Amino acid sequence: MGPNGISDQDINGLACSMENYFGLDTLTVDGSLTPVQWKGFDVGVGQYQGELLKKQELQDAFFNKLSRCLSDRSQIAKTDWSGIELILTEIFSAFQ
Repeated sequence: MGPNGISDQDINGLACSMENYFGLDTLTVDGSLTPVQWKGFDVGVGQYQGELLKKQELQDAFFNKLSRCLSDRSQIAKTDWSGIELILTEIFSAFQ
């Protein structure tokens, strides 16, 4: 979401907060992905900086998902952990 309204954009390769990796089941609200609000332009990197809208709600939804999976392990296969798996794989790979 920028000055020209909402548009689809591939943000792969851009710096992202952890919330971007919460899984499509968490990031999708009412059938649509939660928008990134593009804010100020960072001259140093030549790109706009953005932030997911409803960040606190997304964090709450993620921790609810985590709690459900901890209390009922069968829920793990029914939820999207692919983003978190990517992050953890990169972290663990850095220390090998």
